[in-house]
Amino acid sequence: MIMWIGSAEDRIISWRKYRQSLDELTLPQAITDLKKVWSHCPCLNQLSIDQTNPTCWPDPWQLMTNGAFCPLTQMLGVFYTISLTSHNHHNISLEMFDAEMTQQFQISIDQGKYIINLRNKKSINTAAQNNLQRYFWDTKIFFQ
Repeated sequence: MIMWIGSAEDRIISWRKYRQSLDELTLPQAITDLKKVWSHCPCLNQLSIDQTNPTCWPDPWQLMTNGAFCPLTQMLGVFYTISLTSHNHHNISLEMFDAEMTQQFQISIDQGKYIINLRNKKSINTAAQNNLQRYFWDTKIFFQ
């Protein structure tokens, strides 16, 4: 489990151990565990980063060092976590879209076979959503 409180170094070390523990699980088990762990991170309701400018988003280590999360950075944390495990050979994307009059964020794995949505506790059909944007691990915005 990730240690949410403590020094930045403690968070990064516990996050590394947590990612290693996910390597031991099947993908469905890892997804269930990700939902459980990341739903308990300290999260503000307001966005703390500019969702329209992905080049300014924190990299994984900046995110864990900061330790403060908003709905988008929480999903970035999930995205980074699964992308830095042995499950990274799956097609993993961070999806942003307008739904229910608010900006929504979720992780899609293998073209929607698995969805991680921490806010709604259910997946939303992105095909019917406005302004859908997808970001993948190999997208140039990450690790420029």
